[in-house]
Amino acid sequence: ITLIRADGGGEVVEWLEGYAASQGLSLGGLNLTRLREAFDDYISRGFSYFAVDVIDLGRYVARPQPLPPRLPMAIDVLPLVYEFKSPGPYYPLKITSAAVAGGTSIKLFLITEWPVSEEDVAGTGLKLRYSVALSAGDLRDVDDRLWALFRGCEVVWVTVLEYRGGLDGLRDDLLIAPKSVSSGVAIKAATFAPLVVSVLAPPCLVLRRGGKRGRLDKFAIAAALLQLFVVVCLAVAPALVSARLVATPLYTVGLAYLLLAANLFLSSAALGAYAAALLALSKREGDVLAVASCLLGVATLALTATLVFLGYTPWYMDFASRATWLLVAVGALALPLELAEVAVVWWKLSREAEARGGERGQA
Repeated sequence: ITLIRADGGGEVVEWLEGYAASQGLSLGGLNLTRLREAFDDYISRGFSYFAVDVIDLGRYVARPQPLPPRLPMAIDVLPLVYEFKSPGPYYPLKITSAAVAGGTSIKLFLITEWPVSEEDVAGTGLKLRYSVALSAGDLRDVDDRLWALFRGCEVVWVTVLEYRGGLDGLRDDLLIAPKSVSSGVAIKAATFAPLVVSVLAPPCLVLRRGGKRGRLDKFAIAAALLQLFVVVCLAVAPALVSARLVATPLYTVGLAYLLLAANLFLSSAALGAYAAALLALSKREGDVLAVASCLLGVATLALTATLVFLGYTPWYMDFASRATWLLVAVGALALPLELAEVAVVWWKLSREAEARGGERGQA
């Protein structure tokens, strides 16, 4: 293995020709012009160091392996470890297709602190096969050096990228820039909508209707917000099922909906607290908020149960799995009380409606 530094592609090719001659090797099968252009491109992008390794496959003995029929034999070669500073995962692909023609098969395993998407590998020719979130501590069972790289992280993502085809399909190197802190903020912030609305809706609800013509009806606004709650709750489970069917990465959908479930749970608690205060003051609005709180509680249970049933939780880190099961347990315990509360409020409103009907009949 030799490490060389060059200021131009011509220097690298000239060195390779001399090195090959000293080793009794021929470079006749390489397109040296394209190889020189590739080295010039790398050097222009700041890559001035190159590692050269010669592997004599004849020294290795092929032995049977428990592999598919298309790969009846395998050769074990001691892997190399390159350590260098990089803003993100990097793998050179362009150099592979620079000097020779033919086909190849490449499989890359990436370990990152953030999820890798299809957009991150667009233009390289690689395909994202699957991705899974693991506890960073699991890396210790693989290699202590990997664990040391991600020390301090709770969870890491292991992504498998693959390429099969002609060398001319490797169009660019793989370089994935780290995700910014703001990545996905809009989606994550949207999951807090139930909590925000649950805090803002009760003050609107307790306001009396305005006496002036054309003034907005605060009760109608609150009712519309509560209807929005119901729509969100009814849409959550079908959305999860659809995402699972189209094989959306589990960590993306699962963690987002777990966050939504947590906020629905907090929303239910907030509305329940408002309802208790209004009922203590003998205000009718307390009944409405109590029903809304119960509906959100039922929605939380339905959502978390769907997460468990569809198998999202095993793909999280342990904390998320425990949080999901905790919400399921709390929701299951509260479900009878919530249904009883809805029944009581319904009975109470029915009795009031009958009483008003009787008064009108007497009048």
